[in-house]
Amino acid sequence: MLDDEITPYVALSYHWGEAYKTVTRFWTPHSKSKQSIPLRESRNIPEKLAGNLEIDAFGDTGAMYNFMDEEYAKSQADFVINRNQTERITFGNGKMVTTTGTTKTTFQFPGEKEIYTRVFHLLPKCHHNVILGNRFLEMTKTFTNNLNRLRRVVTRVSSRPKTQNFFYIGGSGPTFLGQVNGHWQLALADTGAKLLIMDEDYARERNLTIKTGPQNRTMLQFADQTTAMTSGMVHGVSWQYSGGRKTYMLDFHVLKNAPADVILSDDFLLGDDTNAFEDYAYCIFDEEGDDDAGCFMIDIDYSYGNTAVDTREYRDHLETVRYGEEEDWIDSLSGDEKVAAQAAVQLRRAQWDPTLPLTGANAMNVVPPRFRQANCHPKTVRKRLRFRLWGRNKTA
Repeated sequence: MLDDEITPYVALSYHWGEAYKTVTRFWTPHSKSKQSIPLRESRNIPEKLAGNLEIDAFGDTGAMYNFMDEEYAKSQADFVINRNQTERITFGNGKMVTTTGTTKTTFQFPGEKEIYTRVFHLLPKCHHNVILGNRFLEMTKTFTNNLNRLRRVVTRVSSRPKTQNFFYIGGSGPTFLGQVNGHWQLALADTGAKLLIMDEDYARERNLTIKTGPQNRTMLQFADQTTAMTSGMVHGVSWQYSGGRKTYMLDFHVLKNAPADVILSDDFLLGDDTNAFEDYAYCIFDEEGDDDAGCFMIDIDYSYGNTAVDTREYRDHLETVRYGEEEDWIDSLSGDEKVAAQAAVQLRRAQWDPTLPLTGANAMNVVPPRFRQANCHPKTVRKRLRFRLWGRNKTA
């Protein structure tokens, strides 16, 4: 085993090592070195609001909307607040909160000509004045394009607080298809999380050993500045992106009732070693999204309005038709995109009916993921399960 040279990650309490002539990397969120400097990196997006307000925004792929701190919005004379538009949202600790209104203003990246007009949902006691949500980040390719990331995102170093941020805000986000200890799994990509997170029930279902000693428990801070302790940690969990050649050995912080089974953190996704959003773009899926341009999509949409045909047999028939469409779609793909699509279809089919036989090499070890829909309205008349594949534009 050869130790890597000293890097910023070592100085930031991260330890990297690489096995000689292998593709395995070891990535541990907490170095055991007593000489670690208690610092933390934060990635900010400088911007101009309303034409002249310079502010550091926070880009959070785990945020369902664009958000703004209520007090900050009230302090700006030019911001008109609409109290009639509110939303119920879920934080990373499962707590549901109602936003207090919206405000609409312009947004511009410094040095760029394009001006965006966006609605921001107001949150009381929000940790950041401005949070840019997943849909806007996806539309502007702020993280998915390395040039955009380099010119828009500024990394700042500060003293590390006693709590670690977990700023998941919403009900969905981009997820990577990959394997956890050899089993296919979808992992939520949350740039608002400073630690790798794993759901406690999921860890127990996988028979992973949870170490619960004081040194393995961490205080998390959520977007509304409330806090909660993790249950413990699981060490030495392997993660491999679908179609990727590297296997990462990871230590996860275990959280009860986490919003997803597996959550990949900001530093892991956007570290010096990789930009996962670009390097593994072919295996990113988005459960919900409005902009379908340039995306492959598996979309099941069953209407329950007509009870005369709302039978299991009828829905099974529709699902059989869907299988044929999916096979045609997969046949049109190639390489890594085809591998990722095949695995995603198997996951979706197993979630629809776990008794259906799974075929093909990519069906091995498939475990249906849990799709938590905490924000679904109880009067919803549709059942929707959507995956979007962010494929690279090969003609660009």
